[in-house]
Order: sequence, then structure tokens, then C-alpha cells
Amino acid sequence: MVSITVTFISFTEYINVFGSLVKMSVIAFALSVVFALMIYATPTQFHYGYVVFFPAFTIAVVANNEILVIPQGLPILVWASYGTIWMMRSAEVAAKTVPHQVNSLRRFICYFSNVQIVDFDSRVTYFYVKEILRDILLSGFIMSILKLLTNNDGTLVLSLSASTPSLLNLLLNNLLCAIMTQEVLTFLGSIWRLALAPTICTKPMMKHPLFLSQGIREFWGRRWNLLVHDSLKRSVHKPLKGVVSIKSSYLAVFAASAALHEYYFYLILMNNEKATYVPGKVSIFFLWNGILCALEPHVISIYKRTKLPPIPREFVTAITVLSALPLGGLFTDDWREGGIFNDVVVLAPTIHVDAGGH
Repeated sequence: MVSITVTFISFTEYINVFGSLVKMSVIAFALSVVFALMIYATPTQFHYGYVVFFPAFTIAVVANNEILVIPQGLPILVWASYGTIWMMRSAEVAAKTVPHQVNSLRRFICYFSNVQIVDFDSRVTYFYVKEILRDILLSGFIMSILKLLTNNDGTLVLSLSASTPSLLNLLLNNLLCAIMTQEVLTFLGSIWRLALAPTICTKPMMKHPLFLSQGIREFWGRRWNLLVHDSLKRSVHKPLKGVVSIKSSYLAVFAASAALHEYYFYLILMNNEKATYVPGKVSIFFLWNGILCALEPHVISIYKRTKLPPIPREFVTAITVLSALPLGGLFTDDWREGGIFNDVVVLAPTIHVDAGGH
């Protein structure tokens, strides 16, 4: 007999988790408003100091996280997000590539202090909130299903039989972790958007890249972590536009993204007792994807010259995902082994399947 139950985190645990998140968010938001006022009123050359000050300040806060409650990964994710966005926002101001809609002090503070893509041209509507709630419920459901595939210590893992080829084992594990990473970012981004909905409209962080992407460039440019993409576009790509070639600009963006993620991973895993962070792994992953983005137009051009029929959309998505999947573990393994997935999944309803006999 098989029974399926759905359990929710207790109200007390919710209070503890969200109390910690709110505390860190309020502190980070207050500081970001102060920094925004300082940057708004100072010369351009002084902005670069914040690119040094913000990371050091963030590391100092995370290194002394005894004030945080369990699960500690969530508050650190919040604080680390503010730290990385501060750096990129400062670079935008220095490069004078801040969106043209940011045309007043109020909007400058709103833009600079948000770890979401602020949409100044849209309004919060019923359909806007409905879309956010749909993403929260869907990602929560997917995460709870994936949570069933765990080992004894709770870290995410896909266990296949010993007879399964090692390459297939690798690809399936990497795919599972990639989906989990996508849903974690979708879930957290949607929760954040919902919290801001009463006052401001923001754009989604993720647009189902692993399920809908029609190419490497679409995956990274229009679907995966659009907050980081938008910030890197303004802080790296636009300043280099017209100075270097398009390919060099793409590689520079991926190099900046690699450095940013190395810093971010160090922040969220620096106090992890398993010491899962290994410098350089994330950089290799982003370097590989930068090369894929540079090669993609040439591959498409060669295929078109063969005059073969168009490839079905589902196969294009599969090819897109498979091109990065062999090295996907370089990006997701630290999160999996460090238990970051579990710190987030604890907020979602969890499905339990019990198989037993009479």
C-alpha cells in the first residue's frame, strides 16, 4: 500500500525563518538607501570605491553570522544578493548606463536598493499578482517532488544502479540539480516580487530556461537569472560596446559573471562546515558557456546551409541544455553538497510517499 502525504513547515519555523529574512532585508535595504544617497551625490570617480567597499563589508557581515537563525543559508542568500547587486549598480552609475527611467532621486533610490529588475513602465495588476502566485506554487511543487530524491543527510542526489553508464549518471544528476537550481531561483525571486507587489512592479528573475530556451544565447540572455543578466549588460556590455568586438564583449560579460559568481559562492559557502566551495569551478563553467555563445551563430549558419528541415523546438531545447550539462556540476555541486537546496525547499510544501504492506 502506498500513501502520499503533503506536509508544511510549522508556523513557529516560518516565524523564525521569515523573522531572520526580514531582519537581514531591512538592514540591507536601509544601508542600500544610504549608499544610494551617497553615490547620487558624489563624483563618478568615487563610485569605484564602492566596488571595493561593498564586497569587503558583505564578507564581514556574513563571516559573523552567529546572529542568524537556522536555516542560515537563507539569510546569507539575502545578504549576498544585496552585496553583489550593490557592486553592479555602482558600476552602472560609474559607466552612466543606468536606465533612462531613473530620472529622479526617488527612482534612483528605488532602483539602487532593489535586488529585482524594477519595471517603472508597468503597474501592479490582478494578472501580475496571479502570475507571481502561479510561479510560486509551480516551483514549490517541483521542488517538493525533487526533494523525494535525497540521500540520508538531506542533500540532493540522484541514485542510479551500478550498471548505469557513468556518463548517463553524470548527465542525469546534473540535470536534476540544474532543475532544482532553476526552481530555487524562481521560488525566491517570486517571493521577493510578491513582497514588493504592493508598492512596485518588478520583472521575473527566471523564465523557465531549462524547459523553453531555443538556443544558448536565449538561455543566458532572455531566460536565466535576468537580474544578473540585466545588471551585467549595463555594467559590462554597454560600456564595452563600440570599443571591442561583439564576441569579445560576450566573453567579457561571461568573465565578469564568473567572477561575480565566485564571489557569491564564496559568501554563501564560506562558513559551511563541509567546505564545499572550490575556487575556479564556476569560472570554468562560465568560460565554457561563453565559448558556446560565441560559436552558436556559426553552428546555426552551417546548419542552414545544409538546407535540412528546421529542428523541432523540443529538440532545440534539449540540445541547448545538453550542450552545457556535462559541466553543469561545476555550477550546482557546491549548492547541493552544501545543503543550500534544503535551506530553501524547507519553505515549500513537501510531498512524502510511504510504501508499506498490510
